[in-house]
Amino acid sequence: MILPRLSKQQIFYRFLGVPFCLALIFCTTGAALAEYPWIDSFDKNGIQCDEFNEGDPLFVNGEGFEPNATYDVWIVPYDPRDHVREYDSLPHLVNSGNFSQSPGMIGTVGTNAQGKIDMANIWIVEGGPYLSHYYEIVIDGPPYGHSQPDAVYNSYDDGLDVIDSYKPGFHIFPEFPSILLLSLGLISISACLGLRRQAISFSRK
Repeated sequence: MILPRLSKQQIFYRFLGVPFCLALIFCTTGAALAEYPWIDSFDKNGIQCDEFNEGDPLFVNGEGFEPNATYDVWIVPYDPRDHVREYDSLPHLVNSGNFSQSPGMIGTVGTNAQGKIDMANIWIVEGGPYLSHYYEIVIDGPPYGHSQPDAVYNSYDDGLDVIDSYKPGFHIFPEFPSILLLSLGLISISACLGLRRQAISFSRK
């Protein structure tokens, strides 16, 4: 059997065309996804962290933002029944938290010339009503064509501290020494009550 002679163009399309097209689609999709802003929480040592104690400094890193821009920083409650969604009003999320209070807007953060947020200390973690609750961080910027943040979450312009918004961003725990002191106090009270019962029982004998 005599095989037909293929031209270079036919060889390219027949053997390299499909892999080339798939690679082109993959690269284009990856570049488009990389344009979306992202943000994550870190401790003072630059280690990614989702659990903070009262009084800890909370840092954020992120990229994909507008260069040399200023963004509002919001801390909103994590609600497993009502997650942060596209075009959610941030004040509404703060005021409608079913499980916890929320600090709301806590300040601003700036980006560098590459559109990155590099280890910015956005908050000293407060206790009180915020203890033992889960929160998400939203970096709110101006929507396209505007100059000021709009307090509305949209994934193209804003950063959320979890790509999967069905998980909380971070959790606030009571400061460890406070827990330790409380535990020691409870143990001491129990010990005193036990000794008192023994003394009463001994005196009755």
